Parts: sequence; C-alpha cells; structure tokens
Amino acid sequence: ELPEFAPAHSTAFWAEIGDELAPGRPGLDVGISWTCEEARSLALGDLLGVFRDLSPLYKLPFQPAATAGSVAAEALDHYEIPEATTRLTFVDGRYSAALSRIAADDGVTVANLPDALASHGSLVEAGLGSLADAAQDVFAAVNTAFLHDGAVIHVGRNRAVAAPIHLLFVVTRKDCATYPRVLVVAEQGAGCTLVEEFVGVTEGSYFTDAVTEVAVAENAAVSHVRLQHEAQAAFHIGHTAVRVARGGRCVGGSGTGPGACAAGAETARYSRSATLRCCRTGRPRRSGRSP
Repeated sequence: ELPEFAPAHSTAFWAEIGDELAPGRPGLDVGISWTCEEARSLALGDLLGVFRDLSPLYKLPFQPAATAGSVAAEALDHYEIPEATTRLTFVDGRYSAALSRIAADDGVTVANLPDALASHGSLVEAGLGSLADAAQDVFAAVNTAFLHDGAVIHVGRNRAVAAPIHLLFVVTRKDCATYPRVLVVAEQGAGCTLVEEFVGVTEGSYFTDAVTEVAVAENAAVSHVRLQHEAQAAFHIGHTAVRVARGGRCVGGSGTGPGACAAGAETARYSRSATLRCCRTGRPRRSGRSP
C-alpha cells in the first residue's frame, strides 16, 4: 500500500521499476525520516557508507559531446515505463525531441531547459541554482558551468500528475562527459512522481555529473526515483538538493544495476515541518534487466 502522499500509481508500476523502491515497502529502505528542524543538510554518502575512491576519475580524458550520438528508438524499448505518458530523453547530454514525448496536462509543464526559459523564464531563473550550492560542491559547480540542455518540471497549485514523469539519460560513446540537470517545482498542494534513469549503451568509460533540484511547496508531495543501468567502467556522480515547505512531503529512492564503477550520490535536504524519506537498493528489477 502506497502512502497517502504518493500519487496513486498501480502496484504494477512499482513492480516494474523495482519493488524495493516503492515507498513504504520493507527491504533496504533505511527507514529514517526527518521532521521540522531536524532535516537541515545530510550527505547520503555519509548515511549509507557508499564513498568511492575517485582518483581514477581524474586520470581519464572525458570531454562533453558536441553532438548527440546515434541511438535507435527500438534500442530504448527496454527502458520503457508503460505508465509514463511523458518522457524526456537526453542522448550524450543533448535533448532528443525525436525520442521524447510530452503529454498535455493543464497546469503542468515538462520541458527542455531552453524551451522552459522561453515560456517560464522567471520561474526557471528563480529556481535553477537556488538549491544546489555550486560554491560548496565542486561537482555541482562543474555541472552548472557546462549547463546546456536539462529537464524542467513545474506542477501548478493543487495539481496532481496522474502518471509518472520519466527522464531518460543515455550515453552512447566512451570518454564522454555529460552534465544532466533537473529542476522540479511543485507548487502548494501539487503532487508528482519523477523517475530519473541513466543508461549506458557503450562498454567504454564515461562520466556523468548529475544535479537535481526539487522545490516542494506547502502540502505538496514529490516521489523521486533514480535508476542506474550503466557501463561497468562508467563514473557517475549525483547531487540532489531538496527544499520542502511546511506540510510538504518528499520520498526519494535509488537503484543501481551492475555498472558504474564509482557511483555516488550526495543529497542535501532542507525542510521545515516536512517529512522526507530515502532508500537505496542495488537491485532494480524492471523487465528483468539486472539480476
């Protein structure tokens, strides 16, 4: 049974992306929650003991891709979430309109960063960089320096998104550096589920430096799932910054497959009279992709 603040997706949805990631399920959920002033700033790496030796990362010549590599739509069928009517797809750090789909929904905006700047400039400018502190985190600073495409999700006041929103980040070439950026703004009383998925279709090493910022207003609810299905030699650094207002709720979960030789996630959470929970599992079980 899902908690009352999670959008009412079917149990089949949670079975698809991994039972261990479903909010409220037993297993590897760390079972810790924070309320009021207790949730100030927490490093998920500290909490879960997942520090990695990053020295090999600095020895490899990663470069951002000038253009996106080629990937057939059929090659991504394996990563389809049937319930997700909206999916933004990024290939080698570049937005692919051809591989994306956006379902119209009043009061809800899901767009690539340049498009969102054109239509919701003030919202994007106010939110982008307001939670991920580039002055305190070198990887957030590098991500911001290479900022180009990215996902912007805005859920209006008292709007509940019925279907999960899927963000698919695909790397097709070795020695590639990508800098995924996500901004989520849930207005008062809003609700949504976000699934970020990182996929490597190359056997070579590459580097992903991902930053996600989530602003949850009063009495709003966001469920945030991150899945990794990456090359064995890949490096992945993830930073998620969350701000939750009074009465707001945020549930976060992550699942890693067999790849990503140095996968780490640091989560900074800021809260007032809010509830936050996180879980981590090494066994995402969608469509039998990983054992």
